[in-house]
Amino acid sequence: MRVGMGVGYLAEGDAGRMIRMRAEFGYDANVDISRVYLRAYLYAGADGAYYFGGPDADKIILELYLKGGVEGGIRALGRRYNTISFYLDANGKMTAMSPYTSWLLEASCKVSYSLDVWVHSFDGTVKASFDKRLGW
Repeated sequence: MRVGMGVGYLAEGDAGRMIRMRAEFGYDANVDISRVYLRAYLYAGADGAYYFGGPDADKIILELYLKGGVEGGIRALGRRYNTISFYLDANGKMTAMSPYTSWLLEASCKVSYSLDVWVHSFDGTVKASFDKRLGW
């Protein structure tokens, strides 16, 4: 398991100033039962920044992400044979300029899967994304 947090402040004269905060959580687990193995992991985080003074004055950016997956299979003859896997990668970003009456929402998601049963395998990826302005 891992947990992290950070805060930063940047001032570059006429270029502007920025204060930023980030937090992240991650978990990774492995299970071994006889010849079968399984790994699962999940990482989630948030990032926020406020820009003031300079060309990007009074701008807020908020970002969220979620990444995770599961993979598993069997061990034979000293090797690992992955038989199943699933992966998720989702991201979202919101941006607003003063007077903060509208926000630009950008989001994307990617899901990948794989199932290998030796006779036949199934795999694929599905992606989705959108941009939407919220407010007036």
